[in-house]
Amino acid sequence: MRYPELNNTQYLCLLIAGLVFSATVNAAEFHMQDDSVVYGSILRLVDGQDLVVDTAHMGEVTLEWDALKRIEGTRIVEVEFFNGTRVLGSLELDGEGLLVRGDQVLAVDPASVYAISEVKPGVWDAFGAYTDLGLNIVRGNSRVTQLSFGAGVSYDVPGIEMSIDAATFRNEQIEAQDTRRTTLSANYTMYLDRGWSLTGLYEFEGDEQQGLDGRSVLGAAVGKRILNNRAQRLGLFAGLAHNSEDLVDVSDQESSETLFGVQYRLRSTADIDATVIHFQNTEQSDRYRVQSDATLTMDLIANFDLNITAYNRYDSKPPNGIGRRDYGLVLGLRWEK
Repeated sequence: MRYPELNNTQYLCLLIAGLVFSATVNAAEFHMQDDSVVYGSILRLVDGQDLVVDTAHMGEVTLEWDALKRIEGTRIVEVEFFNGTRVLGSLELDGEGLLVRGDQVLAVDPASVYAISEVKPGVWDAFGAYTDLGLNIVRGNSRVTQLSFGAGVSYDVPGIEMSIDAATFRNEQIEAQDTRRTTLSANYTMYLDRGWSLTGLYEFEGDEQQGLDGRSVLGAAVGKRILNNRAQRLGLFAGLAHNSEDLVDVSDQESSETLFGVQYRLRSTADIDATVIHFQNTEQSDRYRVQSDATLTMDLIANFDLNITAYNRYDSKPPNGIGRRDYGLVLGLRWEK
């Protein structure tokens, strides 16, 4: 099946039509297989499984996508298919299948829909935010106290996603010097057709244990999603970056790097998000860096989650005789909007 591609003008026209339409009609109807009916508006469909609907009297309600029998009267939403194609339109579901009414009327198999996103009526509605707080206390011979704090904001509109994340980790030890690690990352991703994407990235990292006052990496990458289903997502990306390092007792260094990375996501009882990036120095063939991050997330109550994050940093040729590897494990509590 060939999905229609929409240009920017068509997207804008559909967006305006959706906002006008949503202000003049009643809530959509969601008929379930057990003949119950829910009235509200679509907020999102997650991983082709859970449809979140905003209702007037019950707040946010989660409906199983496979348990829906009929949908009528939705607003304009963005629909993403498992093959990476995205379209805008209103939805109609009946015994014949799913219709997406946008610039064209598209008949699709409901099982081919991976995600649905609400078209945000205002700029602030497209923002999301989270905070993390972690504490690990070890008593005995070592007497170590580990503190972590993180925060982030995101901005998500059809075809574009931006995020800024910051975190700080502090190790306090009775018989050793306290150390601190600070990270900041910013990403701008434009999603293209068929699972392709373009990403601009900026990363800052300071690590006292590694003798690193600051490392700034500015780069760009092209990505391709090669696996995408309800449970798993796997993507590859490659690009170029400029690395500027401020090292303790060593003159500043600047270099160009190529980068290759892998992103993996698993959605199950507990969610896993992992990223591994290999940076190859283009001026020193024997120097490369590998950074990996993995987070296990478990739902608690309301907007609170329990997070376990593991990080690893490896430098094949660190300056000033510093150790090649820095790694850690952080247990934290997250609140997310």
